[in-house]
Amino acid sequence: AGINKLGIYLVAEKSIVSPDIILAPATYRLSQNYPNPFNPTTSINYSLPVSGKTIVKVYNLLGMEIVTLVNSYQSPGDYRIQWNGIDNDGKLVSSGVYLYRIDSGSYQNNRKMVFVK
Repeated sequence: AGINKLGIYLVAEKSIVSPDIILAPATYRLSQNYPNPFNPTTSINYSLPVSGKTIVKVYNLLGMEIVTLVNSYQSPGDYRIQWNGIDNDGKLVSSGVYLYRIDSGSYQNNRKMVFVK
């Protein structure tokens, strides 16, 4: 409802809701990749409650970096990235178990995934 200068009350029949309002996630989250095991690609979902520098990397079981998937400043929200089994040199990795890790603000987490040829 609104009031005009004459003191007459106006009642609106519709409320206006903006569909562009997106709520930020309440907590950090790193989900299990899907599908797992995978070939040729897999999706990795994660959530950020606050803005910050975000890094997502894939490592082999020896702790060697295989590929950097994300290395940027990101706003709060839900994200999905895909990995196709290609390393930083553009080569297809071997079948096996890999770790993916997220570092964003004070949050760090990792999970395992399996690539099969």
